[in-house]
Amino acid sequence: MPRFRPLATALGLAVILFVSCAGAAREPGAPPRPLSAAPRNIQFTHLSRLNGLSQNAVNAIAQDRTGYIWIGTQEGLNRYNGYEFTVYEHVAGDPKSLSNSWVWDILVDRSGVMWIGTDGGGLERYDAATDTFEHFRHDPRDVHSLSGDRVRVIVQDRSGFLWIGTDGGGLNRFDVSRSRFTRFQHDPADPNSLPNNRVLSILEDERGAIWVGTDGGIAILDPSSETFRFLRHDPNAPDSLSSDQVRSIYQDRQQRIWVGTSQGGLNRFDLATQTFQHFRRDPNDPHGIGDDNIRALLEDRQGTLWIATESGLNEWRPNQGQFVAYRHDVTDPGSLINDRVSTLMQDRGGVLWVGTYNGISKWNYASDAFNYFSKDPALPGSLGREVVTAIAEAPNGDLWVGTYGQGLNRIDAKTGDISQFPHSEDNPQTLSEARIMALWIDPTGIVWVGTRNKGLNRLDPRTGQVQRFVHDPADPHSLSANGVTSLLGDPDGTLWVGTYGGGLNRLEPGTRRFHHYRRRAGDRSSLSSDRVLIILRERGGDLWVGTEDGGLNRLDENTGSFIAYRHDPDDATSLGSNSAWELVETRDGAFWIGTMGGGLNRWDLADRRAGRPRFTRYTKADGLVSDMIHGILEAADGALWLSSNRGLTRFVPNRDTFQHFDESNGLQGSEFNHGARLLARDGVMYFGGTEGLVSFHPAHVRQNQHSPTVVVSARDQLKTLGGGDSGNPPSTPIKLDYRSNFVAFDFAALDYASPTKNQYRYRLDGLDKDWIDPNGHRRVTYSNLSPGDYLFQVKGSNNDGVWSERPARLAVRAVPPPWRTVQAYMLYGLLVLAIIGAFFYREHRKLRLETRQRIRMEHEIALRTREIAERNVELEKAILELETASLTDSLTGLRNRRFLYDYIEKTVDEIEDAHATARSDRQQPVAVNPSSRSVFFLMIDLDGFKAINDKHGHHSGDMALLQVCDILRSCCGTSEHIIRWGGDEFLIVGRRHSRPGIEELAERIRQRLADHPYQIGGGQIGRLSGSIGFACYPFIPGHPQALTWEQVIGIADHASYIAKNSQRNAWVGLYSTPRTLPDDLVDRIKSDLEQQVALGQLRITTSIRGQLLLQDRRKREMASG
Repeated sequence: MPRFRPLATALGLAVILFVSCAGAAREPGAPPRPLSAAPRNIQFTHLSRLNGLSQNAVNAIAQDRTGYIWIGTQEGLNRYNGYEFTVYEHVAGDPKSLSNSWVWDILVDRSGVMWIGTDGGGLERYDAATDTFEHFRHDPRDVHSLSGDRVRVIVQDRSGFLWIGTDGGGLNRFDVSRSRFTRFQHDPADPNSLPNNRVLSILEDERGAIWVGTDGGIAILDPSSETFRFLRHDPNAPDSLSSDQVRSIYQDRQQRIWVGTSQGGLNRFDLATQTFQHFRRDPNDPHGIGDDNIRALLEDRQGTLWIATESGLNEWRPNQGQFVAYRHDVTDPGSLINDRVSTLMQDRGGVLWVGTYNGISKWNYASDAFNYFSKDPALPGSLGREVVTAIAEAPNGDLWVGTYGQGLNRIDAKTGDISQFPHSEDNPQTLSEARIMALWIDPTGIVWVGTRNKGLNRLDPRTGQVQRFVHDPADPHSLSANGVTSLLGDPDGTLWVGTYGGGLNRLEPGTRRFHHYRRRAGDRSSLSSDRVLIILRERGGDLWVGTEDGGLNRLDENTGSFIAYRHDPDDATSLGSNSAWELVETRDGAFWIGTMGGGLNRWDLADRRAGRPRFTRYTKADGLVSDMIHGILEAADGALWLSSNRGLTRFVPNRDTFQHFDESNGLQGSEFNHGARLLARDGVMYFGGTEGLVSFHPAHVRQNQHSPTVVVSARDQLKTLGGGDSGNPPSTPIKLDYRSNFVAFDFAALDYASPTKNQYRYRLDGLDKDWIDPNGHRRVTYSNLSPGDYLFQVKGSNNDGVWSERPARLAVRAVPPPWRTVQAYMLYGLLVLAIIGAFFYREHRKLRLETRQRIRMEHEIALRTREIAERNVELEKAILELETASLTDSLTGLRNRRFLYDYIEKTVDEIEDAHATARSDRQQPVAVNPSSRSVFFLMIDLDGFKAINDKHGHHSGDMALLQVCDILRSCCGTSEHIIRWGGDEFLIVGRRHSRPGIEELAERIRQRLADHPYQIGGGQIGRLSGSIGFACYPFIPGHPQALTWEQVIGIADHASYIAKNSQRNAWVGLYSTPRTLPDDLVDRIKSDLEQQVALGQLRITTSIRGQLLLQDRRKREMASG
């Protein structure tokens, strides 16, 4: 029987029933126990020449004090910041470059200085300030120089001395302060000398002794006596060193010495017995060391011992006394890049770096919480990278896994054995299809299996018998559709079946009869869509159904009716999408709905109970990496784990924070499937996707706590200007030349767990007010900076959002052009003063000459000015007289008609504006002076003037007219204008008084005209009177457009005619009434005034006490006879 091999968790713990398709999370139990010799889920990421590495054969890896990773290869030294490489090589003719491009070893000493061992170029010291190298070479003439130029290993002891092992030149102790080497070499004549001059490893133990690994065994040097003792291979002693070709010596935290050899495997030295335990490759032992050629050893900060071999990377499991091998697998892009491992290093962020002969593999320690089920090629039935679509847990703890195309698998909780339940077209006792979409296991252990297109299956694991349920068009009680998407069982044995296209089905216990709940067109109480994706029974008892295109539905099982909750584009609190893929009720009673395209939605218990469809949405804009949510599980700490097409997400609801996990965190793939999720009773979570089944305990998922150093550099169009990092204060300001005034800042956070997820914020003090998110970019540019001092600051985070303690800062000084410097402005000032002085001197001379001329000219100008002024006064007087004459009657001195035309246009405009204002603000009336709303026209036709003119002559008539003018002036006020309208006609225009006021004015004029004795010459007296008519504009109050002012003057003139025709020496006034109609009003007044008055269309006031003759006398005579 195929055997299941989980990566890090055993399934031997008891588990409880889990409703796979409903997504109900249970309280977790104890964390899982680890397996014995199963490999970790190590998903390596790789660096090679394809990424910019100078050469793939990696010999050494180190991290400097700033945080850069330095990589020594057979062709160049590389500095890596997580994104790109800076390569250092030997450059012929450049004494400050590397002396040789082949790098064997790199050491960063306790003072932060980096030392490089090269093959043929000796020892190098890197000067970070100048970005150059200082060389220490072998000099045959100097016994205190380096003994050989092929430097293979560099170590610093507790006293600060450097110990350098060379290939062929023996051992060197370097006193850096004195720049003096002391040599320890093999002397064939001295058996107590170094056993071999090929030194490939060095170790200082806890007592200060120096262990030297050579091709002649191990030599242990006592620094105080400078004497050696030796540990060598003895064929007659099985507990001696396994091989004299020593390649690596390492002391772990428990002070045990580990020795890696060439061809002799791994040795562990017992200090008490002075004996070695051997670990050799055994082809028959799958848990033995993978190769006898050991290249490097490393104990990480978690206490794990890693062994670099010629056949992959090995991990030592001391509790089981076994090794776990990690090798290159051409089918697995996350496997080791190459099996020839040469060097190991763990950086300050915890990332393990593995150097090989074909590049670098690095592994984020925080990613080993995710475990996959590894397929054993020798076991055809083992579960591997199949597409997992459904997961369920049986009462006995067995795990059931449904795949898309590979059928159903059962993993025995006790033994780990896998049982397969395939589909066979020829055997009706097998599953109806190999594409499994949903699983449900009832309390008796019966497994219900929903398939992609072949209906529902009932599997009895004890007997292996299968019953099939498919749609039968002839049977109304059969399954409504063959695509089964979700399953849910009730405690009474009722099974609810969601189908794709057939709605919801209820299978009664012990029967084959299905009751259908379908969408009915036009019936809002029916299911909103027949494409059912998820079913959930909440703790309150209600049944909920999520659909692909109809939103979320609640079923009233008593009436069979549904209430649908849909997406409303105009309501931000509605469901985010009508595709409700996933539904979970958390411990606080809230619903969490995963949608397709609408992100994650929360529906609080209080709103749900109150019937308020008020949803809170979380989308990519809030921090999600995908708005398509496939699965939701609740962890013990209340966090929600979400699966999507872009990995897994941990969401903390009370903080609204998101943490994302993808391949860089140990996932084999980022695409997960709808409904493939399970929370087991032991707290382990399972998610299924396109790359198989992943499991993890949420409590074991670690966060990267490393606070990275941030580095920044600045450059213009031509060169690098300077740089800095967050661990040091800003240096001397970099200067921007005015000719370019362009600067680009490049920055990087030196955390290597997943550099693409590192985040940044920057600000240029002196220009930017707030921190700016560069949106994934690591370069920002500024141009045309105004001259002055600036401070560029940038802070960065690691992949889990832990930010640098301080920002990296770089001072910038934008240098002004020469013509804008202080010195230039001083020169400008002196030049201006000189120009001003010269100007004033010249002007002073000119002034003295011009003063005399000015005095003479001023005298002449004054004379001319007086003359011009006098002429101007005369001209203005003449113009005024002409203008007055044009508006004045030459005989009487009164205003003439031209004056009226100028005056009345302005007056009418004011009246119309006043009425418009009153109409537009009737709710809050504007206080308008009544006199500003109307004007009156009073027409005077003299009675008897013609007789004086005819009898006594025009001179007497003129004398009479002048006396009439005096009378009119005495009767009128300053607001009335008297106009000579014609020969014996006068028009008075004034702002409207009250009606009695106008009548009083007419009466006053009538009386004075009639009572005055007119001196007409020759001692004779003439008699005159006046026939007066008047009317107001607007004639109809409130309607200035009804009649024009000219028409109103015509009405006044007609009124004076009525007065003259009726009696003379009288006045008549015409007024409108509320019943006055404006149409043809003037014609009606002139033709039929009497009838208009009788109809109430007009009203007349007059000084005549008798009968008014309203009709033209001629018309009246014609009518009478």
